[in-house]
Amino acid sequence: MRSAHLLDAGHEGAEYVLTGPESLSQCEQVVTIGDVIGRSLRYHELTPEAARRELGFPAPAMTMLLDAWAAALGQPAFVNSTVAEILGRPPRTFRDWVSDHIEGFKSELNGTGGTGVI
Repeated sequence: MRSAHLLDAGHEGAEYVLTGPESLSQCEQVVTIGDVIGRSLRYHELTPEAARRELGFPAPAMTMLLDAWAAALGQPAFVNSTVAEILGRPPRTFRDWVSDHIEGFKSELNGTGGTGVI
């Protein structure tokens, strides 16, 4: 989103929740990335204990993230129309965003030893 729209008159002091147009599971996100880059991918879910060890967030932040992720299991993500209302057009899809950042995904996967595990 261009920040200029939020600098237009009428947005002073406003707080917005900005979302994309769709609610995708982590699995659907990985499949989309794989489709766009032309590779079959899979993801390895970490246990909470492994996440605490490997992700490197401060303990309070990690607890907050793990609690939020646990509460969201099986629930669709919140989606709203705020981006469309501000821009006057629909928000971009996750697939569009991945397509625009394809080189970053390819270079990141090159560092996995070719396993395709992210």
